[in-house]
Amino acid sequence: MASVDEIHDEFLNALKGSHSLFTHCRSPAGQHTDPGIESAFLDAFKAWEVFLEELTIAYLTGEPDVDGNFVPAFICVSDPGICRRIINDDRSYINWASPYVVKNIFKLYFEPSTMDRILNTGMGDLIEMFKCRNAIAHSSRSARTNLEDLFSGKSGISKPAVRSADVLLLAYNPDPPSTWFDRYLHVLETLSQDLVHAGASIT
Repeated sequence: MASVDEIHDEFLNALKGSHSLFTHCRSPAGQHTDPGIESAFLDAFKAWEVFLEELTIAYLTGEPDVDGNFVPAFICVSDPGICRRIINDDRSYINWASPYVVKNIFKLYFEPSTMDRILNTGMGDLIEMFKCRNAIAHSSRSARTNLEDLFSGKSGISKPAVRSADVLLLAYNPDPPSTWFDRYLHVLETLSQDLVHAGASIT
């Protein structure tokens, strides 16, 4: 089982790679730009899913956080494989992409004031990211509607978003010339930093 430090380093390296691809796809802009940006975002979000799963299993198998603190949990399982099966509850996989599912997992397995509280600080952004992710991965009407609503709310433009890149390339007005892609990756990095120090968050 990898240490929490190793799990975190792998995630941060994935974010750097995603941002490098994002920058490359914009300079110069062309036909490749929108699909390239969506690919970069999807890579970052998939890395987030892996990070959440691996970190959860690490903590539930007794791995300390990066400060050497243990994160209080309701179960402790020595074998990572058995731990994964317990979390999956006879399902082939868990939807770590959904912030709602992750929140429920944290509430189920960890004591209050730790993992769930940290996730709550970025819940609004995570829900938006989940909508962008679904619009890339699925062609359902609900995914498209959620994306259109997200684009309209951020841009103030009534026309529908054609794809997730339309949202990701919007200016993040509190910090121009940053985009919402930059904002989302910053949120993932910040949340990851807090989660790997989760043992220190106990109140």
